[in-house]
Amino acid sequence: MFYTLHPSISTDGEVLSCLATGNGRVIDCNNKVQFMSYSVAHGRLQERLHASGSTASASEAHGILCGLISSAGKADFRDWLKQVMGHTPDAADVLMAETITLLEDLFVESEKGMASELYEFELLLPDDDQALTDRVRALGEWCEGYLLGFSSGRGESDSPLPAEIDDVIRTFVEFSRVDDNVDEASELDEQALVEVSEYVRLNVLMVLEAMHPEGPQL
Repeated sequence: MFYTLHPSISTDGEVLSCLATGNGRVIDCNNKVQFMSYSVAHGRLQERLHASGSTASASEAHGILCGLISSAGKADFRDWLKQVMGHTPDAADVLMAETITLLEDLFVESEKGMASELYEFELLLPDDDQALTDRVRALGEWCEGYLLGFSSGRGESDSPLPAEIDDVIRTFVEFSRVDDNVDEASELDEQALVEVSEYVRLNVLMVLEAMHPEGPQL
């Protein structure tokens, strides 16, 4: 069973309080404002990836990393970098070096967040002041990246996934096909995005725990 959210949301889309139930647990999400904040800004990484020739967005790149960690319990930075860039980048290139530095910082901080027992892990998505369509699209890209990373992390394994993990993966497939044709003025769309993002975040942690009950090998 995956996590189900029970949020209380203000009229402007802010999560006032939230409980998540599932997997035999109840998680109080009220401390959302205390979640980790990445030093790598989504917009800056997006710009650098595009300038460096990567076809992956910032959110997709982060999703790939989190999918790798969820399935394999660890990730190799060089392998992830090659997967994000589509090739082995030249670190001697000044512009590429900046992109690599940003990705290195995101790698370290993401490992720390996913290994935290305080549920500090967060998705790398555009800031709330960005257009709703951009944030919805980025969430779909994050889920698409997660699925790619999760599959890569499993390698040649053909062992069936536990039912609760399979359910999450199927749901993420649907989220990766999200329709970003939303109403910018709709409070319901804002609230839905908050809820879906939190659903994804918590279930990523659930998958990690189910796949690696002893903890990730980070």
